[in-house]
Amino acid sequence: MEQPKDEFGTIEQDFKDYEAIQEELGIDLLDTELADNNDYLQGHITTDDKDYAMITMNNYIIGDTANFRYLEEEDRYEYEHGKTYYSPVSLNIDLILSDEQLKNGWDTDYLGMYESMEEYQSAQGYKVNLIQDNNGDEKLNEGVVSEKIAVFVSDGIRYTLKGRVSVDTMKTIVDTMK
Repeated sequence: MEQPKDEFGTIEQDFKDYEAIQEELGIDLLDTELADNNDYLQGHITTDDKDYAMITMNNYIIGDTANFRYLEEEDRYEYEHGKTYYSPVSLNIDLILSDEQLKNGWDTDYLGMYESMEEYQSAQGYKVNLIQDNNGDEKLNEGVVSEKIAVFVSDGIRYTLKGRVSVDTMKTIVDTMK
């Protein structure tokens, strides 16, 4: 990557083109046709160019959400909920680039506000952990779709999809990741 490193040896870079980032890294990552033709993707990569790379893509899949409006002061988009997608789905990708990082591992805890829903095998054979935010008393939040999180590993790379969609929609998205 050609960005300058900070005092910790970290490179930070925003991007709009997922394919270009894959070319820069020299690696093929999973993608889905559901994410095609999306002008609202907000991508960011953090890497030290030797041990790890973390890619975050907000608005990765916008589904039937609509009327996006960029909020400059918050560097994010506002949108209207759809019927299937209460929110766009984001994708986080964690890559371990060295044996040193592999030894250290990479833990993520979903504590407190999250509950495990199920573990299942996707169409491609990934072991997927499905988690949802448990936003308290459902009766108080009628009409609000809980955030679902699907976490799986493919070729040693961890993928995390997040969005306010149904369990079935999240499973369909995972099944399209190729």
